[in-house]
Amino acid sequence: VLSLLISYSLAKIGNYCTSFCYLCKNCTQKSKKTHKPKTHKFMQMERLLQLTADGSYTLYIPEMDEHYHSVNGAIQESEHIFIGAGLRAMEKPDIRILEIGFGTGLNALLTWKEAEQSGQFRHITYHTIERYPLSEEITARLNYGERVWPERKELFDALHRAEWNQPVDLSERFTLHKIEGDSNTCPLPE
Repeated sequence: VLSLLISYSLAKIGNYCTSFCYLCKNCTQKSKKTHKPKTHKFMQMERLLQLTADGSYTLYIPEMDEHYHSVNGAIQESEHIFIGAGLRAMEKPDIRILEIGFGTGLNALLTWKEAEQSGQFRHITYHTIERYPLSEEITARLNYGERVWPERKELFDALHRAEWNQPVDLSERFTLHKIEGDSNTCPLPE
């Protein structure tokens, strides 16, 4: 499995908490045994929509003073690092990606678009592990569909509506497998 863990390092504490909650200073539930993800303090934190320099939104968590993406451009950051320096550097026609932290789904959308339009890949299987999926209320407010792929903007919603914990063929060239769980303990895809 090709591991593109770039979003993990970019999202900093947002995905740090997602993956290593029992160590997080903001977690009130330090024990793995008593930890309940749906009631975790991280899930209860306010997420504000913030416009970035490239006209796309990011989410901001005031309590942690953290953004999901760069305020200099959420889409620009993901295109440059995840797609430009990561995906386009691959030479195989069939790619398997493991992303720790699905977050807003921006990296997945950009990857799907690249799979469909570049002609470089026959098929991309995109595995992603997310401990705290965003609500539909939050994802509906993000403008990634309109900004990334205006002629197919509904595909951003399709990413978020896709079933969890099973591979879903979203097109002939792109399969999404969203796994809800802790990346430290959940079984990884083969």
